Amino acid sequence: MSLTTTEPPTTRRHVGSGVLVGILAVLGAAGILLGLVAAAQAILGLDGGWLVPVTIRAVPSWTEIGLVPSVEGFAFPDGSFASPAASPADWTGGQPLPVVRTGALALPLAAAAPIVRLAACAPHWTLLLAGGLAAIALVPVVRSYAATRPFAPGTARRLAVAAAVVATGWSLATLLPWLAARAAIDGHMYEGRTLPSGWIAPHLQPVWWPLVVVVLLAGVASASRRGERLTNDTEGLV
Repeated sequence: MSLTTTEPPTTRRHVGSGVLVGILAVLGAAGILLGLVAAAQAILGLDGGWLVPVTIRAVPSWTEIGLVPSVEGFAFPDGSFASPAASPADWTGGQPLPVVRTGALALPLAAAAPIVRLAACAPHWTLLLAGGLAAIALVPVVRSYAATRPFAPGTARRLAVAAAVVATGWSLATLLPWLAARAAIDGHMYEGRTLPSGWIAPHLQPVWWPLVVVVLLAGVASASRRGERLTNDTEGLV
């Protein structure tokens, strides 16, 4: 007769939770590291893809050479004249604006200060850092959930911290490129000639999906806080 042993469910649960916690910790550390690397690349000028979102207030037309503004006395390749048109003293007819298409419109930066490059690249490094820090903050939460203690002391606070970290990262990723665009326009830190005042304006271009994560984390934090209070009240009655 052969005897077989079955691994207890509790042991399997501890192993599974340990793996999950380890994966979350690794992902958090990787996010922080990648965010720091992206920020360092922007500061040191190792990544040349610096673009800031803008809008055009001049009357432009897209041609084979780029975005060409309307200038008095200059016809577009199709023979049309746009109005209103700028004075030839403000802009040479047929010379394109230093603006590129990236799904919207963006201004390439050239010879920008490190702080401007860092702000322009904010969507890359802020969300990586925020995601990594939030994951690290959630490691104890996942551990307590795996141990069937969802209302362990400190769970609500850690969830709230994770929500605040993601919200901060989203705010920086939204506002810093707009500030970089203002600095680029005001300081003429872009390719090409100096533009007349008011032709190009910074454009606020928020991405909304991180707010869904913030709302979910905040909602779970609120529920956990109520659960912690109920648990404390129950234990006090025993």
